[in-house]
Amino acid sequence: MSLLLIHLTDAHLDEDSIDFVSRAEAIVDSALSPIVEVSEVHVVFSGDMANKRAPEDFQVVRDLLKRVKARVHERLGIEAAILVSAGNHDCDFSGDQTVRDALLSVARNKPHEMSPLILEQIAKPLDSFFDLQRDLGPTFMSADKWGAVAEFPDVAVRYVLLNSSVMSTIREDPGKLFVPLPELDSKDGMKTFLVMHHPYGWLMPDNARELAQHASMLGDLFLMGHEHELWAQQVNDIYDDSAITYLRGHALRDSSDSQNSAFQTVLVDRKLGFLPRSYRWKDGAYEAWVEKSRDEYLPWPVSNGSRKISISTEGLRYLNSAGANYTHRRKEVVTLQDIFVWPNLKRVNPEKDTGNIVADGLAEKGDALAELTGLPAVCVVKGGEQSGKSALAKMLAIQLSKRGVYPLLLNAATITSWRPSGLEDRVDGAIDLLYGKRWRAEYKKLDPKEKVLLIDDFDLLHSDGCLQGLRALRQQFGRIYLVIDSNPGMELALSEFLSDENFVDSAAFEILPSTHHHRLEIIERWLMIGNETSHGLEEIKLTAVKLLKIVDETLGRNLIPAAPVFVLIILQRAELAQDLSTVVKSGSHGFLYESLITQALSGRVSLCNAITSMTYLTALASLFELGNVQGG
Repeated sequence: MSLLLIHLTDAHLDEDSIDFVSRAEAIVDSALSPIVEVSEVHVVFSGDMANKRAPEDFQVVRDLLKRVKARVHERLGIEAAILVSAGNHDCDFSGDQTVRDALLSVARNKPHEMSPLILEQIAKPLDSFFDLQRDLGPTFMSADKWGAVAEFPDVAVRYVLLNSSVMSTIREDPGKLFVPLPELDSKDGMKTFLVMHHPYGWLMPDNARELAQHASMLGDLFLMGHEHELWAQQVNDIYDDSAITYLRGHALRDSSDSQNSAFQTVLVDRKLGFLPRSYRWKDGAYEAWVEKSRDEYLPWPVSNGSRKISISTEGLRYLNSAGANYTHRRKEVVTLQDIFVWPNLKRVNPEKDTGNIVADGLAEKGDALAELTGLPAVCVVKGGEQSGKSALAKMLAIQLSKRGVYPLLLNAATITSWRPSGLEDRVDGAIDLLYGKRWRAEYKKLDPKEKVLLIDDFDLLHSDGCLQGLRALRQQFGRIYLVIDSNPGMELALSEFLSDENFVDSAAFEILPSTHHHRLEIIERWLMIGNETSHGLEEIKLTAVKLLKIVDETLGRNLIPAAPVFVLIILQRAELAQDLSTVVKSGSHGFLYESLITQALSGRVSLCNAITSMTYLTALASLFELGNVQGG
């Protein structure tokens, strides 16, 4: 289950900034713009919500947060959770501070020994903050003046909210604040996010050092604010394998410049990692802050002092590779997840097959293969040339990792020996590629039920030695996927494989040709690349329908194969033309042939480059035309 975390900080709201509350809907709309599906939304405010005139200021804060919650519910039908930590601007210093200042001067000598009575008096300026936290916050596992802990088991996330402003004063000086270390144990499978307003430099030096060490062992993410600068850093300890990622937010509202406004979101997936994005105010809306955003998940770092296996950055980059150098005007590198659409599948040799897939109800989405239950131990997936088999294998690996298992991806063409020693070398290499060499031993210790193996380009036609190796691999993996070509003779080989006594618990699935609707999805995904907001969606859909007409007309004349890759070739060629509307309006198919020729030359020409070859062929075609010669 996925979580969207909306991180706000430093709004400095007061009665003079009531108009700012109207931006609540814009915050939510921008945060949700790239989201396809999410199970929970958490709004995390890391301090300085108000502007030192509590409780009046906090009424404005309440109005903003209530409108944010209402918008989330309106858009998703989800009740957003509100989590807050206190900043120095959330303190009300309007009363006489003489007694408090005297208590602070003593408490700073031994802040960790502060009595509950003294703590109550020192934290008095935060009374309005605590009232808001009780009114809007979730049910806490524990809470006191120093902070609170909240758990969300459905998304396996725990928050540690630290109030670094308990010892704040009207004049804030670095190195004067204090936060006790949270007394928490690590929890298997649960991510821990710490939230605190002040960066470490504002804490007492010893306290800052101890908290930093403790946080890296305890937490996965640490959200901060105060310094009005968007900043992110991952810190690893090379001795104990602890690590944590710091995300410091930009000011949601700059008191001196209302146009200087930004916030960030974090899309959280327990297995795949976290994806930070940022948005800034411009021309009456929050737009994507591309320079301060990521378009791919970052893997979870090692933390809690324990071994946590997750797909590495390099592994994710490999799985997310589109397999071709597609170009797009709004994105430098087009990833597989940008353009992939799950194909339809049909189970091979079902009990009922009259030849009518729709009537028999045999078609199902390709992502059904990523289900953790209801599938056999061995799944065979077959498809024709250019059907997207390898892309499907990569996307299955990504999807399975999201669902709590640990996939490996092998290419059978690289396996020179199916004997145990040869297979072990290839499995080790696959572990190194996806997870990193340092995790090889830990991966092998996992229960076989937690591991899945995908083998691309498996050859059933020459499988005598392969089957013996496959039987050995079944002992190591809870499920194995075999991806095969629909070559001549494959039907018989597949039938023999499925009837083998060692693989009677197997099932086979065939990738069906792309449909009209499938191609439209691909085109829409292509047109949506780099479009982080909902602006222009109607125009995109209209353009997609027009472009689909050209694609379908071409495919209908059997000019090019009905495969996803050729739809993408058309789209890439249109991008290179830098004028998609012209392509749509012209209806010309000449650029399709040029795309196919260019692709073929790029893969086969060695003595000269593809551009030179295209120039030669263009001149040759002109001579044919002048001489009225028919090419063939």
